[in-house]
Amino acid sequence: MTKDVSRRILLLNHDQNETATISQILLLNKYQVLRASNNREAMALVKKSTPDLIITNARSNGIDVEGLIGILRSDPKFRRIPVLFVVEQGDSLPVELAALNPGHPLMKPFTREQLAIAVQKNLKCQQSRPTG
Repeated sequence: MTKDVSRRILLLNHDQNETATISQILLLNKYQVLRASNNREAMALVKKSTPDLIITNARSNGIDVEGLIGILRSDPKFRRIPVLFVVEQGDSLPVELAALNPGHPLMKPFTREQLAIAVQKNLKCQQSRPTG
């Protein structure tokens, strides 16, 4: 039995438990989920599958989130991909990341509904983003 999967979401996270939890929620909402635990894997998946959204922690061990977003924004093929940042409660989105990708981060801990709403909002933003 195949699912009606129309949107691809890339999860960039080094934490396997968190990735599994978010993946499960996304799959229940009929999204195709791509997983990467570092920048190299993420860029390979972006080039191969061009996700509709990237979800990543704003601060993550071993992942250069700012560098990855900078590369994406400098390439016309990938600059429209929205990025949903997950931020620890009480933390704030680093200024450098906010400048590269304005938007509202998703605060941990979050509910399934909060994740679903954040994903939907970011996917709608992608459709309205300028291409140039």
